[in-house]
Amino acid sequence: MRLYGLASIVLVSGSLATAQLGQTLPLCEMSQPRSSALRVKTDTQGVDFGPYMSAVLNKIKESWYSSIPTEARPPKQIAGCVDVDFRILRDGTLTSVHLASTSGTAALDRAAMGGILQAAPVPALPTKFNGDNLDLSFRFFYNPPLDATDDSRSRHQEEDLAYHYAPVLVSDKGTSASGTEPSYFPAPVENIRLGTPVHTVDLAVPKKFYGKNAAAVLGATIKTDGSFTDFFALAGDEDFENAALDAVHQWRYTPATLGGNPVEAHVFVTFVLKQGEINTFVEPDLPLQDGPKRDMKELYARGELFAVDMQHVKPPKAVYSPDPEYSLPARIAKRQGVVALGLILGRDGSPDDIWVIRKFVYSNGEQKTFKPVGLGLEQKAIEAVRQWKFQPATKDGEPVPVFLNIEVQFRLY
Repeated sequence: MRLYGLASIVLVSGSLATAQLGQTLPLCEMSQPRSSALRVKTDTQGVDFGPYMSAVLNKIKESWYSSIPTEARPPKQIAGCVDVDFRILRDGTLTSVHLASTSGTAALDRAAMGGILQAAPVPALPTKFNGDNLDLSFRFFYNPPLDATDDSRSRHQEEDLAYHYAPVLVSDKGTSASGTEPSYFPAPVENIRLGTPVHTVDLAVPKKFYGKNAAAVLGATIKTDGSFTDFFALAGDEDFENAALDAVHQWRYTPATLGGNPVEAHVFVTFVLKQGEINTFVEPDLPLQDGPKRDMKELYARGELFAVDMQHVKPPKAVYSPDPEYSLPARIAKRQGVVALGLILGRDGSPDDIWVIRKFVYSNGEQKTFKPVGLGLEQKAIEAVRQWKFQPATKDGEPVPVFLNIEVQFRLY
């Protein structure tokens, strides 16, 4: 049996419709907010930290707003708050980043954590401060009621860390309230580095598999202390899966890192038994970008993006389009399906922005919904398309950037 990924391109002129953590943490109660979204937990020694904290907050705000998950945006608009504690070292390095309370929604918690981690490093501590570090606690609000932060949408104070559907937009000119969606809809694709094994236990092969081949795929989370939690079986014989779960429960790794800071990492753990030998693979289950990084309506309006219409805008032609690979977990699970990607192709014929599409609306009003394929196939599709090269689309004979809808099919042969 051969596993192969076939990719087909569909060019459209329509518009795009954007479609618990494993810790025992207290629930952050928005109905009982703190007096400020920021708390300094270290003795400031009388030093005025106002200007410094303003700089730190603005950097974290910008990082966080670029990471707001779909769960907080329409149509879901989930509300909640998250407390994140962290430490700033003298040189601006961030360490000891951890959740102090949870929103109850993993995506909101991760975005708050990511907002801090991706802002690293922050400015160095003020020279007048003699301490070695500064301990802080930030509270992030998602879609709070207008009185949840003792403020209003039209008056977002400096210390606020609140995201509304009418969001606060951050720029080098300060903050302002907006009645529309942000000019980008990104979800971060994080380059997480997995740690290395500290302690592992071999899978005890059940007798029924002696002399046979078998495989199991597990999903898990590696916590910041290196332990494995949040297990779930994805594929394999139940007895072999149970043996795999028993082994991984006892594993311990060095923590995964993002920007040098410890983070929780979602992973696939695959066991393959073949000819009496067991091979084990641990791969990251990375988050997916689920929208363009820039507002496509604005790009169209400014003439910086075009849709292929065959009459005025001629379509690009693929000159190099390597097929996607199957991920190991998907191959073991014999997963098949279609991954839909949105792609902005630059004037030079290279992919400029790629994201996963769940629902596409064509120019005639027809809608098509794509179910998640999972097991790393979305990531493999993006990896493949990122390598593609095209002869650019043209308008009046000149190269222009265009939006494409690409469907990547994963089939077993």
